Amino acid sequence: MKTVMDISAAAFLCLCGLQDIRWKAVSRRLLLIGGAAGAVFFCLGLYMQAGEGGRADFIMEALRFGTGAALLSLSRLFKGLVGEGDGWAFLILGCFLDAWNVFEIFVIALFFSAIVAGILLIRKRKSRKDRIPFLPFAAAACIFVLLLPVLEQAAGML
Repeated sequence: MKTVMDISAAAFLCLCGLQDIRWKAVSRRLLLIGGAAGAVFFCLGLYMQAGEGGRADFIMEALRFGTGAALLSLSRLFKGLVGEGDGWAFLILGCFLDAWNVFEIFVIALFFSAIVAGILLIRKRKSRKDRIPFLPFAAAACIFVLLLPVLEQAAGML
């Protein structure tokens, strides 16, 4: 189940990233479809956790949505300086992944985007006031975070 959720999260972010590059926006339809799928996975995860005799830690479950909620709040507070689609995408990502993975993806995506923005500034392809889409970096970070345990395991076998 976790593998399906991980692949779904990566696919969702990749689709969002492609739309963000092409139209500098993410369609509501994609967000609704991703949100509906995420809600199903989230509820199934809670159901399976309860079925195994485990008890859901509601604070940790709520923290899954913290990064997305913070991005949405910043978007509203700074009137679009942070993309609202980014916030919704990270909010939906919380349905698929745990709080730590969502936060890791956000921080690594910030790092990736800072490197690319620095290169674009140095090469004078973009100015300081230009915007670059964030969700493609989030998709790359998601793939990196989800593949890291596989790579660590493969390196351990050498």
